[in-house]
Amino acid sequence: AVAEAGLPIYWFGFLWAGLNFSVGAFSLASHKVEKRIGSSATLIMLPLLIGAGYGLAAATHSLWLMAVFFIFYFVRGIHGPVLTHYINQIISSENRATILSIRSLLTRLIFIIVGPLTGWLKDIYSFRAAFLAAGLIFTLGGRISILFLRKYQRNGSDEKSWA
Repeated sequence: AVAEAGLPIYWFGFLWAGLNFSVGAFSLASHKVEKRIGSSATLIMLPLLIGAGYGLAAATHSLWLMAVFFIFYFVRGIHGPVLTHYINQIISSENRATILSIRSLLTRLIFIIVGPLTGWLKDIYSFRAAFLAAGLIFTLGGRISILFLRKYQRNGSDEKSWA
């Protein structure tokens, strides 16, 4: 996608390094984002931003695509600390390590499934179709996850309202 957008191969490493550096910066700022917009808005925002990012990626066929990638890395930077914080709040210490491990495993399994599917859709159709499908998958998956978290909270969690 970035080569088709016109980024010379020489710059790929710099882009990748910059994106990964931004994850660290966004992670450090995650508590400020959450404090500013609230827990519920943060949880709702993450899958919506992923969907918006994929939508913009599908619509962008220029070097502006590099800016769109920062949306994904913003979500990645916010996602880790915020979700870990929520899990630490709502899960008892006896189960916390297991739940955190399962969350990590599920995250990787999702990418193991969605990554090749996205590549296949690109090969069969186009980047646009692949990005739109991935955006739909992540947006719906994120919304379903939030619904489960809300159900958990209503069914006995004594934590403050966060979802």
